[in-house]
Amino acid sequence: MITGVATAILEFDMDLDAALRLFGLQPDPETGELNRAFRRLAKRYHPDFNPGREEWANAHMSAINSAYETIRESVESTNGQRKEGFADANGFRRTRSDASATENPRFTEIDAEVFRVAHGKILEGMRLYYQYGLENVHFRNEGPLRLKYRRAERLVTAGLSSLSRLESRIHGFPHDSFARAFTCFARTFYEAMHIDKYNIPYSGQTDQKAYRRYRYGSGLLDRTIRDFCFPDLSESRPGNPHEQLVVCNREFSHVLTYHPESTWAEESRLKLSLTHAFFDYLSIALAA
Repeated sequence: MITGVATAILEFDMDLDAALRLFGLQPDPETGELNRAFRRLAKRYHPDFNPGREEWANAHMSAINSAYETIRESVESTNGQRKEGFADANGFRRTRSDASATENPRFTEIDAEVFRVAHGKILEGMRLYYQYGLENVHFRNEGPLRLKYRRAERLVTAGLSSLSRLESRIHGFPHDSFARAFTCFARTFYEAMHIDKYNIPYSGQTDQKAYRRYRYGSGLLDRTIRDFCFPDLSESRPGNPHEQLVVCNREFSHVLTYHPESTWAEESRLKLSLTHAFFDYLSIALAA
């Protein structure tokens, strides 16, 4: 059976009637109706939602995108909006020349949906990580908790994979500082959640001094991330996250400055990067 999308793909030039049939819309639809129809089709046919069927999905999305542009141009022409610019599917005001630019494309509605799904997976994995105290290296090697850790790891990995595909497709996130900051934070968090080093008593005075600083900074950093992202998991009243991150920065920097030869220098450098990435994400999230 040939679906409406498949039929549209066979058409060399998609006219307005074919585009409206594909979207199931009446002539001169409202912008909201058009965008809702686009989301409905894109969620079904987008490559990110059809693993293993990328070629099939790309062909269908080509038809959907073509239909969307055809209908939108008709609506804009009818409403006389071309001269003043128009709002794209994500609500951004763009001029006609901007619309044809391809160097730094904005999120389409489906791109935003892909980001939301990836964002949700990553946060789900992070929640699992903190809910069961898996920042404690020793817990990860115990039976049931080992399985929880693996699931948290898989969720974050899946979310990051989707973000990487999305980032590659639209040349990064040039118009969305939140997406850029969250992606950087998530990637650094993923690296940090794989730190499996633990303290060895009597490893030397330098190592023990570095470890005390590292342990305090790490504990405070994990608590700050957990309290901000998952306040329901907090066991006490959260502190000021910015002030706490300043302390984290101080602790990790102390290790790198005064104990660079210690065995905790590499871990401190990674946690310092995580502190900075979370600070950027936190600042943008609070300002939104």
